[in-house]
Amino acid sequence: MRQIKLKPYLTNEELNKILNNQKDIKSFKDWQIIHALQNNPGKKAKEISSILGVTKRKIYDVIERYNRMGKNWKSVKKWGGRRESNAYMTIEEEKELILEITERALSGKIITYHDIKEEIKKRLKNEFSDDYIWVLFKRHGWSKKAPRSKHPLSNLEEQEEFKKTFLKSWQP
Repeated sequence: MRQIKLKPYLTNEELNKILNNQKDIKSFKDWQIIHALQNNPGKKAKEISSILGVTKRKIYDVIERYNRMGKNWKSVKKWGGRRESNAYMTIEEEKELILEITERALSGKIITYHDIKEEIKKRLKNEFSDDYIWVLFKRHGWSKKAPRSKHPLSNLEEQEEFKKTFLKSWQP
């Protein structure tokens, strides 16, 4: 079985302070694993996992990252969220683009999704998927508008009359 060794980056007091200041449950559980191992040297991962209610794999992963990166190991996110290094534009650039598109759309110069896609292509000068545009819309509070079910000036009485007088079969 693997031996778990924790590098002593923090004292018990510092570790307790960090543990008590956690607001996110995932971060709290990760720091709790480090706290348990630091205060119980020689315990095996199986024993700690049964006490804390996590898997052995989770314990090994947390300790490995902590030992490799030091006390700032939680600043490097391993999961979720938007990464500026991978994004096509920053949030500020996206907001600016959405404002420009809104102004042009309200004046009637942009009507369809394809017009917006061309506008973004000009800005990015890069290839991107259609999903990027829909995610961009969602991120900035836009939604897809569906066509109305009936025309506002339609006359239901005329439609019913037409249905009654319409020929059911047509012969040339």
